[in-house]
Amino acid sequence: MEPETQQNPSTTPGQNPVVSTLNQTPTKETEETTKNQVSQKEINPDEATKEETETTVSFIPSQDSLPKTDKADIQTKEPGIAEKLEAARIAMEGPERSAERHQREEEEEIQSKSQDLETQKEKIEKEKEKLELDWVELDNKRNILEKSLDPILAEEATVEEAEKNTEQEEAQAPNPEQKQLAEKKRQGIEDKRKEIEQRKWVIQDKIKKIETEIEKNTAKYRPLLDVEEEIIKKMDELKQNLI
Repeated sequence: MEPETQQNPSTTPGQNPVVSTLNQTPTKETEETTKNQVSQKEINPDEATKEETETTVSFIPSQDSLPKTDKADIQTKEPGIAEKLEAARIAMEGPERSAERHQREEEEEIQSKSQDLETQKEKIEKEKEKLELDWVELDNKRNILEKSLDPILAEEATVEEAEKNTEQEEAQAPNPEQKQLAEKKRQGIEDKRKEIEQRKWVIQDKIKKIETEIEKNTAKYRPLLDVEEEIIKKMDELKQNLI
């Protein structure tokens, strides 16, 4: 025989036990439990509030998520804010401190401009120094070439004098044989003179190129002097303003 299924006496056949439980009339024990829970909240109201707060705290936005107001944004977005801020400073500082602040700010501005001018002046001085060093190097090369040219010029002068004498001998030759000898001598001297001229022209060409570079450097140097003078003039004016 199959064992009989035991049914809950409070339910009827075919009824859902959960629904039945919800429909049950509160017993004495249930009422006592509810009263104890209410009494517990009345005794510890902070605990009850804490529980309620914990259930809602996740919905409060964090400080980082709130929009921030930047003072710099206010100064750039609001028209005339700079003038308003300055008026606020003057009003709160008072005439004496406001005047002191203005003087201090002017001095700081002058010092800042002086520093900028000093930096520009140092840059100009470095550019000048580089051109000056280049000039010294080029001038040394020019001097060396000019010294090497001196003996060539002296040799050329000697050959030219010999050539003149040979031409006179050729012109005064008493007979064709002597005249032919003088002519050959003169041609040899002319060849020598041409060889000397070639060596002279090579050196002179090198000297000319160096002098061209010196002229280019000078053309770069002169404008730097103008800029430097203007910077020094501005620096002197700023110094006068500090007095």
